[in-house]
Amino acid sequence: MRVVGIAGRAAKAGNRNAVSDAGVAGLLAQAAGRGALLNVEINLKSLLPGADKHGVETHLHRLEESLRKAAEDCLSTVISTLNAS
Repeated sequence: MRVVGIAGRAAKAGNRNAVSDAGVAGLLAQAAGRGALLNVEINLKSLLPGADKHGVETHLHRLEESLRKAAEDCLSTVISTLNAS
């Protein structure tokens, strides 16, 4: 999520000629984050009995929402910057 945020800041404050590059960086970081979350989700099935599966699922959903919001903010910033140019 940090990389998605950095990409959004780069789109806003960086070189206007590289705003699309910042957008692509944000999209790639989002994809990497989603991939990591999918790996956690599949591995939840192999948790041993007694493990805090509910706690992990709760944290997973929070991370998914945070990533979604960060990616949405990044893309919004990229589009705003593109439209302002």
